[in-house]
Amino acid sequence: MTRQRVLAAPLVLAALIALAGCAVPDPALVKSEAEAVFEDLVSHAGETDAAILRSLETSPPADQACTGDDEGAVTSYTATGTLSITAHEAEAAGILDALGDTLDPEEWTPIRPAVSEQSAWISEHDVVVTLTPEGPAIVVAVFTPCLTE
Repeated sequence: MTRQRVLAAPLVLAALIALAGCAVPDPALVKSEAEAVFEDLVSHAGETDAAILRSLETSPPADQACTGDDEGAVTSYTATGTLSITAHEAEAAGILDALGDTLDPEEWTPIRPAVSEQSAWISEHDVVVTLTPEGPAIVVAVFTPCLTE
């Protein structure tokens, strides 16, 4: 092997490693992650005392076109829980805190939410979870990043 090839080999290997880190995850994997965390959050919310959380309704996944020049869509998964009229604000906050505690901190990083009362996390695949109190209700939402299939 020539000296140039020996010197070039580590550079090629370093470039391949760097490019592998920039690879876009498979859209099916990202959607699967979003669906799984949503189902898990809904399941945990469903275990809440019925005297506090009267109902929990999920909506079908909704696709929305990406903003700007990006092609593809963002998929959102939402569930709305209706609180009992006797439930206190602290109980609603407790439900949301308990749901947030189910997210594995090794996989979910807290982020600054758009609304001050909201809590939000992001995964390594840019899936976003938001937990929001909305008056006499709570909203659980999961969003995929812009995906092109």
